[in-house]
Amino acid sequence: GLMHSSGPVGRHRQLVLVLEGELYLIPFPFALLKGSSSNEYLYERFALIAVPSIRSLSPQSKSHLRKNPPTYSSS
Repeated sequence: GLMHSSGPVGRHRQLVLVLEGELYLIPFPFALLKGSSSNEYLYERFALIAVPSIRSLSPQSKSHLRKNPPTYSSS
């Protein structure tokens, strides 16, 4: 699923990709995703962050996050 936060990151907003279960283990070409309403790649408009579950976003479960989760931005 896709979820975007309201907080800006520099000039970009964050787009959190929730890749549950086995999807989180698959090397996913985030940088190649395009938005449905434009021809821009998502990394050109958002700082992309991948997480294994919604629960991993809570402050109590930071240990469940991948040590170096893939993040992409155009800067």
